[in-house]
Amino acid sequence: MDKLSSAKQIVDDFYGKKNPTEDDEYLFVESLKYIIDKTGDFNYATDLGGYYYGKKRFDLALKYYLIAAEVNNKYALDGLGYIYYYGRCGEVNYDLAFKYYKRAADLGEDEAKMKLSDMYAKGIGTNKDLDKSKEILYELYEKEKNSNNAYSLYPQLVMRLSSYWIKEKDYERAYGELLKSKEYIKSRLMYNDFFGEYTNMEIIINKIYECVEFDKLDMDIYDTFYYFKNVGKVSFNYEGIKYYINSELDDNVVSLEFNGKWFHDTRDFLMNAKINKKRITSIAYHITDVVGE
Repeated sequence: MDKLSSAKQIVDDFYGKKNPTEDDEYLFVESLKYIIDKTGDFNYATDLGGYYYGKKRFDLALKYYLIAAEVNNKYALDGLGYIYYYGRCGEVNYDLAFKYYKRAADLGEDEAKMKLSDMYAKGIGTNKDLDKSKEILYELYEKEKNSNNAYSLYPQLVMRLSSYWIKEKDYERAYGELLKSKEYIKSRLMYNDFFGEYTNMEIIINKIYECVEFDKLDMDIYDTFYYFKNVGKVSFNYEGIKYYINSELDDNVVSLEFNGKWFHDTRDFLMNAKINKKRITSIAYHITDVVGE
């Protein structure tokens, strides 16, 4: 196998690794740089942009997304939309966000279409147009509602459409679709702890309990997003051992203690709590005992 083929194989293998080491990540990055240098194919810069975005190295994500945007890579254009929409490099610029999302959407990138819907709904970067926003959402929803792909846009679409269903008091539809969406996000978090998915899960959990009354006796680990809005204490069993999650209120923020370590809030806990080096979200425990309110 020649050096270029070897580099491409390293990149392909990296995407199949559940827990890549620092060495794996180094080889991945260097292989992509080598491929770009030898082939002149800027599309590979999108992979580097995505890698650095996930690492919250947004300066480098911007650099490589801009390189890939030169060849109209729709995923890089979408990534640039995210960077400017959320001000990942320190500056929110809705005009640029709309520009890049629109370019990506025109090339068929569905995630960019969804973000354009958000911008039409809010009237940022463009004129407010709720009808256009809903039209885009329902078009994408019909396309994705029967998808078996864990990384389908389905849950993100439901997050948005459920606001309309709840407003229309169609709680049954909203509840059923949100529960299904929760399973999508749970599946993703079993294998990838991308920070954006925790935001999606928190939104879904809170919307679920706009539809039904919260039942503290029927909780899983993600329901702590809702339960720990207030101080409480819960436990779960793992490999025959009972583990407790405790909480305290500090400056109107509920901090959590687990396994001798304190976490700033529920998101911090879910992202970083581990047992024997295994992330909580890789196991997705069911809460078996609620102690206190």
